[in-house]
Amino acid sequence: MEGPMVVLVRGKEPGRGQWDLPGGFVDPGETAEEALAREVREEIGLEVTTTRYLGSWPNVYEYMGVRYRTLDMGFVCEVANVEQARPMEGEIAEVLLLKPQEIDLGRFAFGSVGRVAAKYVEQGSGIGGQGPGGCER
Repeated sequence: MEGPMVVLVRGKEPGRGQWDLPGGFVDPGETAEEALAREVREEIGLEVTTTRYLGSWPNVYEYMGVRYRTLDMGFVCEVANVEQARPMEGEIAEVLLLKPQEIDLGRFAFGSVGRVAAKYVEQGSGIGGQGPGGCER
């Protein structure tokens, strides 16, 4: 798998204006790969054609004052027509297509997403997508 990493610029808080990867939570009855495909479709309007597991990382997700222990999963994926990616209105300000050497790990809104991106950069190829490239969570 070769190509740019899809990096999102967050359009709302937390982390507005900072970088993110396509991703989200796995719905009941979904596999991680199905969640990846759904999140990429919802967030940037593209279809995932190929996935490869990148790794997993334990995390703590805070929501409404409650700390949830989660497991973030990262994938490298290929999508058809990556240049046609369109940001989800209200959620994503911009979609960036970056080469591994253009990735600034300090610009990611969340450490968990930065870990997925760092693993991708370490390996040097693929398309990012929560994560991807990385779809996380």
